[in-house]
Amino acid sequence: MSQQLKIAFAGLNIKEQKIDDLCQHVLSAADPIIAWNGLLTELEALALDRTGGTDPLPATTVMDTCRFIMSEKTRLAAGFDSAKWLELSVTELEFNPVFRYCTNKDTKEYIEFADASAGQQATALLTVLLNQPGAPLIIDQPEDDVDSKMSPEIVRQIWKAKSYRQLIFASHNANFVVNGDAELVVCCDYVKAGDQTGGQVKATGAIDNVGIKDEITAVTEGGKEAFKLRKEKYGF
Repeated sequence: MSQQLKIAFAGLNIKEQKIDDLCQHVLSAADPIIAWNGLLTELEALALDRTGGTDPLPATTVMDTCRFIMSEKTRLAAGFDSAKWLELSVTELEFNPVFRYCTNKDTKEYIEFADASAGQQATALLTVLLNQPGAPLIIDQPEDDVDSKMSPEIVRQIWKAKSYRQLIFASHNANFVVNGDAELVVCCDYVKAGDQTGGQVKATGAIDNVGIKDEITAVTEGGKEAFKLRKEKYGF
């Protein structure tokens, strides 16, 4: 946008700082598109002004906010024609979203996305994906990256997301398989124990299937005894 404005204003003796101020005004607006269209409307009015500055110039609220003085607006009215305005009006604006990570929802504290941990970044990106409709979403072992403290929140988002898109997770974590209430569980294994050259689909079914329960317990919990031992240690 800045470059296009500089091209349009070339030869009209408009200070570069004024152009930067116009761009900043658009960028900082609550709705940048409305602000941009407002600026285009003012420039159109100046481009169509044929009084030569003898009569009051059209109202230019945005330009006044950016400290454009009368002589600058007069030069625009004289040298900024409709062809330049048309070229400016069809400029395709680039949208560069800025991501921040919320560290505290209650106090609305944010940090730059680049400063968030790898787990926080992965959690945020997964949140974005789960809140978008579209084609089937395939996620490979999210537990390797997702912030463990956020797993319950991710699970709630999975419940909501699977009502409008298909979700396929490859996971060894019970949060995603069991708490995520998987509709279909596919258990994979080697053809021969210890042979890592060949695999097979060992079992498929719903979570309430006894065989599937046993596989989930073995893979995600380390077996029944390990599950019971942890329960005792936690005192549940």
